[in-house]
Parts: sequence; structure tokens; C-alpha cells
Amino acid sequence: MTGIRTFGKILILLISISLAQSCVKDNIDLDAYNEQDQIIPGENGNDSSNGNGTGGKDTSVVVTGIINFNVNIYDMIIESRSSLESTPIKTNRYVDVYSYNDNILIREKQYFSKGLGTISPTDEEPLSMPPGSYQFFAPGVNTPHIKVNRFFDGKQSPVYNNIDYVWYKTPSTQIESGAQTVTLNMEHCCTQVIVCLTHDSDITIRNTPTMYITPSVTEGASWSLFTGVITPAREVNSVKTSLGVSQTNQGYYGQIIMIPLKMRGNLNFTLNAYIDQQTVAQNLTINLPVYQNELKAGYAYLYTIHIENNRLTFKDASITNWVEVDAGKPIIITPI
Repeated sequence: MTGIRTFGKILILLISISLAQSCVKDNIDLDAYNEQDQIIPGENGNDSSNGNGTGGKDTSVVVTGIINFNVNIYDMIIESRSSLESTPIKTNRYVDVYSYNDNILIREKQYFSKGLGTISPTDEEPLSMPPGSYQFFAPGVNTPHIKVNRFFDGKQSPVYNNIDYVWYKTPSTQIESGAQTVTLNMEHCCTQVIVCLTHDSDITIRNTPTMYITPSVTEGASWSLFTGVITPAREVNSVKTSLGVSQTNQGYYGQIIMIPLKMRGNLNFTLNAYIDQQTVAQNLTINLPVYQNELKAGYAYLYTIHIENNRLTFKDASITNWVEVDAGKPIIITPI
């Protein structure tokens, strides 16, 4: 009797173990189903939280406008120019474009002119913007291969003489989807001084003369991104700088670009030249009055100086159009 009870207990134990193993197997199969087939939020492209089937990542298509730029530079003084009196930007010039929407900076991009009148992004990625209303502020350098320095808090400092800073601000511009072109009609932010050297017919200048002038002091000056204004200097430097010199049928011309100048006083000019049969170069000096006490941005000032009796005589000063100067090419003055 005792053996039968013992056998029964063993049988019940074996049946319990078998049922337990079956339950474990069923649990494993259920887990496998959950891993392979269950819809889990945020995975397998089915997140109901945003309703776009992207697993929590919003990749909805945003329509953008692609903006290209044409660039012209005014070569006429403000009072006499029209929208037609500008020239396409030359090659090898840098222009930066700051894009604003509601006074908030959206993009900042560097461009380079590879062809006349057009600029291309240096990173080769076109400027793309969501449709909307924008203003573009475009500072540039119309001197070959010189980059535009960064603007901080809307200003750039220091600035230098002998660099042709140019600038433009577009009116509010509506950008739509697709490609469109925005034209930048840029203005010169500096002033230009041109010296025309004439002489009597019986005088011979045996070499290309060297010309020097006292330029604007640049210390403390800055360039505004939002207005294009470079702070005018209030005095000239005591140290002279050389002018670029070229020869034309009318005589020798010297040229320099300076930051604007506002002062009562003179520019000190020096000519170094071999005259007639002299074996030693002559240094001749003269003071040139600041035209109406101000040399304005965007203006070119033409001073005529005459050599006679081994001295310089100031003849005249006038306003002329801005003169584009390229290395190796003569300065040509167009009367206005």
C-alpha cells in the first residue's frame, strides 16, 4: 500500500514538471511573437505620435527657394547716377551675404565671383530658404582675392586704406519656392583720390614717377553691416603711403582708395621723379586742400598738379566718377 502511494506521488510530480515545461515553451513563443510581429510605438516606421510613419522623426518635405545673385557696382557719383549706370562685378572678388527675416539672422554665406556680374557660393551649396520675406545685406571687397572679414554685432573693425569696400542692402524681398535671382547694386563705401600730373612741354620726366600722400587715419574706424557706412576719419596719417601710378596720353595719374575723411586741412602730396637731365631724383611736395572739408564715400576726387620751374603748382580739384583700377592697366578719367 505504501508503494502504491509512493508511485502515485512520483507520477503526479512528473505530470507537474511536464506541464511547467509546456508553459515555459508557450511563454517563449509569445515573446518571440512580440519581438517579431508586435507593433511597438516608435519602431518599424509606425509611430502614431506624429501620424507620418517616420518613427518620431518629422521628415515632411519643406518647399524652399533657391537664391542666386547678380552683382553690379555703381561707378557714378550718387547725384548723377541712374540704375543703368553700373558695371558688373569683375572676377576674383569676394562678397558675403547675410540673410535676415524679421530682423533675425537666418543665413550667412560667402561668395566669390568666377565670372563677370555673378557670384557663386564658396562652399558650392546654393542658398536655400523657406518661402517668406527677407532682406539681404551684402558687404564685399572690390579688390581681387581679398576676403570680407566677419561682422560682429553688425560691425567690422579694423578697416584699411587701399581696399575697395562695397555694400548693398536689398529692399524687403519675397522669396518663393523654386529658383530665383536677386540683383545686388553695390556702392563704394570708401573715397578715392586721383592726382593728375601735368608739366610744361619743355620738361621731360625720364621715368615713371613715384607719388605719395598722407592718407586717412583708420584707427578706430568701423564698417556697419546695416548701413554700409565706414566711420569717417577726422585726421590724416603723418606717414605717407604710395599711390598707384600709370601713364596716359594726358600725363601721369596717381590713385589711392581711402576710408572717408572729414576735416579742415590738407593732404600732403610728394612727387619723386627724375626731371630733365638731373641725375638725382627730385622730391617735390605740395599741400592739397580737402575738397569742401570732406572726402565722401562713393566719390572720386581729381586733383590736377602742374610741374613748372622745378616745383609743383596746384591747379584744380573736382569730383569725377569712380575709377576702376586693375593692375597693369592705365587710369582713364571720364569727365562728368
